[in-house]
Amino acid sequence: MNHQTHVILVSAQPPPNITPMLDREIQPENVIMAVSGDMKQRADWLDDVLKPRGIRTVRWGIEDPYDYEQMQEFFLNRLADLPAADLALNVTGGTKLMAIAAYHAFSAASKAIYYVHPESDRLIWLYPTKRDHHNLENRVKLEHFFMAHGARLLPGNAAFGVREDLFDLSQELVSQVDKYQNALKTLNRLIEDRANKRTLRSDPVPREIANRDDFESLVHCFGSRNLVRWDKNFLLFESEEDRFFVNGGWLELYVFRIAGHLQRKSLGMQDAGRGLKLIRSRQKADALNEFEVAFLADNRLYVIECKTGSFTDAESDKAANVLFKLNTLSEQFGGIQAKKMLVSYQELPVSIKQRAATDRIEICAGTQLQTLEDRLIKWIRQ
Repeated sequence: MNHQTHVILVSAQPPPNITPMLDREIQPENVIMAVSGDMKQRADWLDDVLKPRGIRTVRWGIEDPYDYEQMQEFFLNRLADLPAADLALNVTGGTKLMAIAAYHAFSAASKAIYYVHPESDRLIWLYPTKRDHHNLENRVKLEHFFMAHGARLLPGNAAFGVREDLFDLSQELVSQVDKYQNALKTLNRLIEDRANKRTLRSDPVPREIANRDDFESLVHCFGSRNLVRWDKNFLLFESEEDRFFVNGGWLELYVFRIAGHLQRKSLGMQDAGRGLKLIRSRQKADALNEFEVAFLADNRLYVIECKTGSFTDAESDKAANVLFKLNTLSEQFGGIQAKKMLVSYQELPVSIKQRAATDRIEICAGTQLQTLEDRLIKWIRQ
């Protein structure tokens, strides 16, 4: 049963505010936003998602989201002005006192009330109590999910997004991870220097490295796809895109394609992307954020960083930066329900695994990559 108008309590966690509005069985014609002063910008972001879908929005200003008596009187007065309106309250957001005040006012007026369960992504009817709960549709796309968090997804896809031969290459590298780990670590060091981007050449490759069987075989894997070639004792790339792909972009492609395969298996996944660039407006300047791989499942954001270089105990600062980025991106763009994972071609030291566990970051490293699909399925279902 659709209610014509929904009242939502705007908060820092937008998914429960928008998922019922995009469900075809629940979607209203109008949304009333109860907005405190510190949530006005977030209400603007919700407008950006709702209005293009033809949903009209208005706002009820909340003076003090912690003054329970004032808020209860406010909601009662508003409801008295709309006695015949077909209203439903989404009690999920706002401060706890705001939610309690709104609940008591709506229940006193015999208006429908529901709660969006953050873990199960279900709409639970609190009033009337005999209504069946509803599993919300997974209709939110990454673009709109990020928009609700105040970010704009820049147009364009990452390079190599459709080349099947490059995915075959990534599968080959994963299937022989034991063979290529050290060679790839060496290759990354030779080509990751930003100064060499102007010439698209690697650092000089020492003869003892060039003659190693594993290194020679690895370079042949990339060279057979025209991604790199020898130029005397240097490795030469035709473009920055080729250099990026060899230097780790191939692992992004691999993870993205596995995620896309899961989407076709109907595991609640609704959208996925890689090489995503987002602009988030701040008071002084727009901030650019980049996601290597991200997907939505059951209206929850999953963020994955993909690394092919080494993370030794001596490189703890580099590992700390990667884990910090994962925590920051997931919190800013997915809220408290977002999940994060570090996918590493190299094995990781115990110290990094322990820090990741403390930060609730999943790890898939080394030979675990060969069972990535099963690990992602388990991760989504947790």
